[in-house]
Amino acid sequence: MGPSITLLFAVPKDLQKTTYDSKTMVFLGHFLWVLLCKYWIVFCTFMMAFISLQEVHIYKIIYMVLFLTFVLIFQLNFRVWRAINYAFWWLVIIYSMIVLMIIYTFQFEEFNKYWTSKINISDKVLEDIGLVKYDTAGLFLNLLSPTGFLVIVILQVRYFHQPFMKLSDPERFRRKDGEGINEESHLNMITEDEEEEEGDGANQVEGKDGMRRKFLKKMLLYVKHHWQCFTVFMWRVGEIHIFKVVMFIVLITAVYEVSALTAVYVLLIAIVLPIIHLRLLLSHLAMLWTAVIILAKMIFQLRLVDTKIWKTDCGDHGINTTSNQTFENDAVWFGLEKVDEKGVSISEYLDLYLYVLVLIGVESIIRYHQKQYYRNPDIEKPQKGIIFPDITRADADVDLMQCCKFFANYFFYKFGLECCWIMSAITATVRCDAIALIYLVMVAALIMASRKTVARVWPIYRIVLAALLAIQFLILLGFPLGACIEYPWASDSNFKENLQQWLFLPNYEYTLHSKILIADFLQLLLVCLQASVFSIESNPEVMLNYGGGDNKDILEDVEANTPIPCEDFTIHQKKAIEVIKFLIFEHMFWVTMAIIFITGATRINIFSLFYVIAVFCFMWFGKEFFLKPLRSLLSMWNLLTGYCIFVLLCKVALQLVGCVYVGDLVHHGQCWLVQLFGVNCMLYAASQLSTGECFVEKDDSGMAWDVVCLVFLLLQRRIYSSHYFRHVVDTIQAQNCLVSKGAELINRIMIREVSRQNALEKKVLVNIKQQMKALKKKQASLKKDFKEPEEHFQAIRAGDYYLFEDDESIGKPGFGAKAPTTLDIGVDEKEAEGTNPLQVIHTAHDQDMETAVSSYDSGQQQGAKSDSVHGEETDETVEEKDAQSPSKLHIFFNFLCVIWYSIIDGIIRTCNRLSRNYRLVARKLSLDLVQEKNKIVTSKVQSSQPSALDVTTESRDSVLLDDLEKLDDEEIAAQFASNKDRTTRLVMAIGLLLSSQSEMLCYFLMILDQMVYGSLLSLPLPLMVFLWGMLSVPRPSKTFWVTVITYIEAIVVCKYLFQFGFFPWNNDIINKSPFYPPRIIGIEKKSYYANVDIALLLALFLHRSILRKYGLWRDSADISADMEIAQRCEGEENPEEPTGSRIDLDEEVQPEEPSKLGQGLSYVLGPFTKFFKQVTESSYNATTDVYAPMFFCDFILFLVLVFGFSSFGPAATTGDGDVATYIQDNKIPIPFLVMLILQFIFIVIDRGLFLRKNVLGKFIFQLCLVIGIHLWMFFLLPLITERSFFTNRAAQLWYFIKCIYFGLSAYQIRCGYPTRILGNFLTKSYGILNMILFKGFLAIPFLLELRALMDWMWTDSTLAISNWLQMEDIYANIFVLKCWREIEKAYPQERSIKKSPVIKYISGGLLLCVIIFIIWFPLVFFSFFNAVFVSNPPVEARLSISIGGYQPLFSTTALGDDIRILTDAEFNLIKSFYSKDRNAFSLISGYSASDVTLIEFDGNALAIWGINPRSKQNLAADLAKDIQNPPLIITMEVKIMRAPDQALPAELTNFYRLDLRKPEYKSVRHKMAALIMQTSNDSVEIDRLFPRFMRLGSQSQALILDQLVKAIGLSNITMRLEGSGKGLNEWWNIKELLYDDSVFHLRPTGSRKEFPKASLITFNDKKAPESLSFLSGYGIIGLYISFVVLIGRLLRLSTTNQYLTIIFRELPDVNKVLQLCLDLYLVREMKEFHLEEDLYAMIIFLYRSPETMVKETRQTVRIGNLKKKKEDKKKDD
Repeated sequence: MGPSITLLFAVPKDLQKTTYDSKTMVFLGHFLWVLLCKYWIVFCTFMMAFISLQEVHIYKIIYMVLFLTFVLIFQLNFRVWRAINYAFWWLVIIYSMIVLMIIYTFQFEEFNKYWTSKINISDKVLEDIGLVKYDTAGLFLNLLSPTGFLVIVILQVRYFHQPFMKLSDPERFRRKDGEGINEESHLNMITEDEEEEEGDGANQVEGKDGMRRKFLKKMLLYVKHHWQCFTVFMWRVGEIHIFKVVMFIVLITAVYEVSALTAVYVLLIAIVLPIIHLRLLLSHLAMLWTAVIILAKMIFQLRLVDTKIWKTDCGDHGINTTSNQTFENDAVWFGLEKVDEKGVSISEYLDLYLYVLVLIGVESIIRYHQKQYYRNPDIEKPQKGIIFPDITRADADVDLMQCCKFFANYFFYKFGLECCWIMSAITATVRCDAIALIYLVMVAALIMASRKTVARVWPIYRIVLAALLAIQFLILLGFPLGACIEYPWASDSNFKENLQQWLFLPNYEYTLHSKILIADFLQLLLVCLQASVFSIESNPEVMLNYGGGDNKDILEDVEANTPIPCEDFTIHQKKAIEVIKFLIFEHMFWVTMAIIFITGATRINIFSLFYVIAVFCFMWFGKEFFLKPLRSLLSMWNLLTGYCIFVLLCKVALQLVGCVYVGDLVHHGQCWLVQLFGVNCMLYAASQLSTGECFVEKDDSGMAWDVVCLVFLLLQRRIYSSHYFRHVVDTIQAQNCLVSKGAELINRIMIREVSRQNALEKKVLVNIKQQMKALKKKQASLKKDFKEPEEHFQAIRAGDYYLFEDDESIGKPGFGAKAPTTLDIGVDEKEAEGTNPLQVIHTAHDQDMETAVSSYDSGQQQGAKSDSVHGEETDETVEEKDAQSPSKLHIFFNFLCVIWYSIIDGIIRTCNRLSRNYRLVARKLSLDLVQEKNKIVTSKVQSSQPSALDVTTESRDSVLLDDLEKLDDEEIAAQFASNKDRTTRLVMAIGLLLSSQSEMLCYFLMILDQMVYGSLLSLPLPLMVFLWGMLSVPRPSKTFWVTVITYIEAIVVCKYLFQFGFFPWNNDIINKSPFYPPRIIGIEKKSYYANVDIALLLALFLHRSILRKYGLWRDSADISADMEIAQRCEGEENPEEPTGSRIDLDEEVQPEEPSKLGQGLSYVLGPFTKFFKQVTESSYNATTDVYAPMFFCDFILFLVLVFGFSSFGPAATTGDGDVATYIQDNKIPIPFLVMLILQFIFIVIDRGLFLRKNVLGKFIFQLCLVIGIHLWMFFLLPLITERSFFTNRAAQLWYFIKCIYFGLSAYQIRCGYPTRILGNFLTKSYGILNMILFKGFLAIPFLLELRALMDWMWTDSTLAISNWLQMEDIYANIFVLKCWREIEKAYPQERSIKKSPVIKYISGGLLLCVIIFIIWFPLVFFSFFNAVFVSNPPVEARLSISIGGYQPLFSTTALGDDIRILTDAEFNLIKSFYSKDRNAFSLISGYSASDVTLIEFDGNALAIWGINPRSKQNLAADLAKDIQNPPLIITMEVKIMRAPDQALPAELTNFYRLDLRKPEYKSVRHKMAALIMQTSNDSVEIDRLFPRFMRLGSQSQALILDQLVKAIGLSNITMRLEGSGKGLNEWWNIKELLYDDSVFHLRPTGSRKEFPKASLITFNDKKAPESLSFLSGYGIIGLYISFVVLIGRLLRLSTTNQYLTIIFRELPDVNKVLQLCLDLYLVREMKEFHLEEDLYAMIIFLYRSPETMVKETRQTVRIGNLKKKKEDKKKDD
């Protein structure tokens, strides 16, 4: 901050030389020392306050007294404070020592009795003093703070006092040399010394280390400089604004604690603040009173203070309060409370007052610092309130930074009055009570007055506001409760609580909202600041020296036509400040209109309705409103501003109704009135009254938007009152004088495009005819027997060598050196050629990144600092750069920049190409605008009566269109070659493109309006777009736009009126029907009912301003007349070119005299027939071909139908399912099929009309389709789906894409079909994308054949279908070759350069990986894809046992809980048992617990054994026989069912058989026979019947897992016949024999036990997910056969036998062959069928004769197309 003392920082020289960084350490030590010297005293002061606020004791209150005394003296007199500083700190030290001694000695034993007995002080007083007995820990903590504070103060006195006194010397800035040395000079001295040392030891400090030190020193100086500038800036900002912050915090303190003590604050503010020169006194008084309050509040906490004196008993005269206390405590009213009762600490209790002290102290520091700083003779004190003293009014127009500085200085000086009005409106919005009504009345009375009048009455206004602030605070304070005064309105029933709140009357039962006074204070503060502005304006000399210019009204200057004192910015905007001024003064009007519209449209009441109407009125004027006399203009604008104030006034007044009497209105049936005016209660803390069913939305009466509206209205009024606005007015007047010229230029450009297109096609056709005639004439002269064939098939095979002979005598007369060909048709010769990003990347790959950067050339060489990479370099600079050898990182960064620049340049070129016509007109008009504006300004200066409208151009400009186009091309090229920022060029290009296509924005918003609302009110908008606007030739007339604007305004007003809540359909009942009348009409109450309408209106009015600017705001008759004039002018300028007529236009026929009936019909239908004739027979638009994007739209519509079918089908049948679900179920819904077929039919019809070039049919098709689609989308579809259109997202997407199709179709109708139609729209250009798309087109099945058949059917031709298909195949092959040759040209490769390893490893490696992947894919799939396979456990199992052919003995089924997955513990038991068997363990390890299932069959049969007695006897007899033949088989059948899968069978069946005739089963037979004959009741044990483990794989049978079964053997069961044996009353039970009753105990342990179930453990193979099931179903072998072998065969076919097609695939130059094909297409379209046969014969012969093919496709060597490295260029040189 100030100078530092040399003695403080002196370091011995020998010590400085000890280390290399000694001077750096000296500097850091110097910096830290100065920091401590400056701010240690602040730390001491804060510590003193901290100690005094720990607890409330008398000795700490004394600390607070010392603190406050110290601060007060500093505030009042800095020199006195410096004088007593040393003595004060010694006083603090002595006092602190005394306190420490007393507290410490008080802890001695029996020492406290000395105080009570000898000095006669009670314990209560001792405790207040702070003398309390502590334990050891408590004593340490209580002595820690005073002891620490004492040490801190001693440090201040011992070490920092003297340096601080010198640092804070009031004369320190006045010394130039003397005692001190400032920090900057010390830093410079250190830096210079180190630089000298570095110079001496340059050999020691080398390389990067030295460079790093030098860089750090530079950065240190840089940071130092900017830090000093920043600190000077912040000191000045603090000096200007700290007083406002202090007063704001003082007011915050008062309103947050309303009491008699804080009332003094408000009274001081109200009395002193309006007086400008007493503001320092206000700070002094505020600090003094704050000190008093702090001491009073601290003393009140002592026990010595008697609080009983504050309590009053009102007795029988008590007042109405909510409390039941007998005594009223007035201490709270006064501002004194016990912190124990509040439950807070003393520091929290006093925090606001401490903030006030700190802020006032900071204000004093700033004040003293600035006083001392301005004593510097080199520093001049700036004007009051000025931050940047060097900035004046003239600097505001220099650049953006200067302008920002100007507003930092003079913003309030310029806009302070508007800020006052806005703050008053905000205050009224916050308050909404009677005081707010007073404020608004005063604002309404002043805002319309002149500035001089306002300045005269401003003191009164200021006094009134100050008085109101003081009165309001006194009202908030009220009478003390102890006064026992009752308010008269408290007991009056008519004075309801809300009424008292609105009138701002005090009451004991509730507290008024005190925080609203913050807004009142800010209002008063701004008014007082504005008073300073008025005082400056009252003295012309002071105002002149102030530097902010004057604020006088410009009305007299405008009416006197005085010269404009500021520069013009409306024509050319070269600087950012000019662009901003242009946007503000030219377009802020539209932003203001949008804000006013939003203000009106977002809230529904009668006041807002007039906002909407006012916006419509002003928008109708548009920029013509600017041309009104300034006095009239301001009067109209003041009227709108006054209405805004009136609305605020009414809404505040209606708060009385809304908060007090609204219930009575509703009770008397006046709800409609409440809703009409939007009556609601916005009063803070007011109780809401019940209004029953009369609902008014909260936001409907909110005033925030009204305030925003007022802000923009006042801003726009200031714009009108600015000299800058006079430039805008002059520019508009000049534009009006040039509108006819703009329309003429645009019309001539359109006609010229038509003429050039027709002339080019005609020249190409004539050239072809002449060439063919010359060739045949030459052949006839060489061969006397030459005759032309008369038959078709002979003609198409009559090609011969003579057709390809080059002969200079076969010239092209009349066409110059190079006659146009079909290759030139549709190619824009003036399209800028530039390097695209792919070419940059190719160059970097082919050469290196540095070459790509250096060779980048998009028509410019950027050489400067802003956005350049490499500029124009001489050989010397190149050598220097080579010597510098930039790093790879730098080159890579430049390479990325070049790619980005190439993208930006490409966007700029595209925008320039699309907006070229409008750019030509804008450029020409801007040139003429300067001259016209000069004439207007000159005429205004010469005469007081403006006659600028009579000063117009008398003759047509002599600049021809050709010259204009040439100038435009040169200027665009100059822009790319200049150093102009790309960002600016990009913004300009996009802005001009948007301006040229503004009507498309309007069309889009009209369509969006219908998409969002989908109602009858918005339905005419898209119909007007597609059936009127887009079909108008050459452009929509004024009538169209006026109709649209009028209709939009009408529906907005209509919608607005029906938003009121008193209409019966605007209740809370929700009706979801799509045909709910308010919804389908468009009058349903919505929060967004007019958002799109607002945007659409703004776009329409902006478009209207553009049309007026270019002279296109014309009626249809005027447009036709203008086109005829332009056609004549174009014919005069280019007499050799036909204008406005197409090749095949019919001759005009003179109409016959119509009858009376015909005259009547023509009168009615005349406009329609005229419009239809203009659309279908227009010659003012160049023909175009937009079939490609139309077809693309149809294709997207197909996709939307397929993937969003649920949004189009019937609600009862479609549900939420998509088409994929139906296809999986092999079901195709009929509605889906019908929609697809209709869509396909539309595509076919469109293709047929396109091929037949039937404009009339296309017009009828467009008409029917537009009407039909809108009927379907908005009426039939909601009926079918039972969903409203605006809730159907898929239907909205479909409709939007269809609207794009309609727009393209209308453009096609308006322009007409082109003369030459190529069969495939993908072949219009020859790029990579076209080739890829065309090959994709060829790969789609049947698409090529469908297109070829349709083309052949609907195109007039002599060729048969076979010849046609042959021709299509030839053209497809030639097109692909042409694409390859263009790619080779765009991305050339140098000779003798081996292929890069990167290319080899990327392309070759990728192909190698693909082939390897295909080979190993099946194995990999089934090996690794098991991880994604899912378990497939069985869901059902059946078991049955039978003997021979007899009735089954036993059958059961396992379901549900009988089938379960093994737990981990059970699975681990199995693994542990087989852990030593490698085969078994390997098998188990292939599964997890989730893949293994336990099936438990119930041992009780599910059915009775249904065998007849005879069969039963026979079975028993067979069992009893001891014979070996025939065998007797017992069969156990197991059926297992699982989820079906493509690769796995759903049902597996296994049979397990035993021959009971075997000897080992003899006992089993006999026991079973005995059971059957009931001679025995014992169970029969059957051994080794079935396996326990089986695998459910891909076979139809479960596999026995022999690896597991062999260790435990087959399972044994017991069977027993239960029942009485009489009749059919018997059944079989089975039991399995297990160890330990568990199927998982596999190891034999003792005897087996019967288990009442039969168990199977199945290992289940996983199944593939649904997405992979189609592959897993083939199996490994199937995949190899169907996938690998097939792809391998196809790959082999593509890589072999290529030598057979080399002659046709490796043609070097296909231009001549391609030209023959295009010539054939052209003559076919021209109906020259004779030439079609001849050209086809040439093509056939060309493919028959290899010699001719080689001759005609010989390549042309290109030189200079390569971009080489620098060393390669040197070698070439």
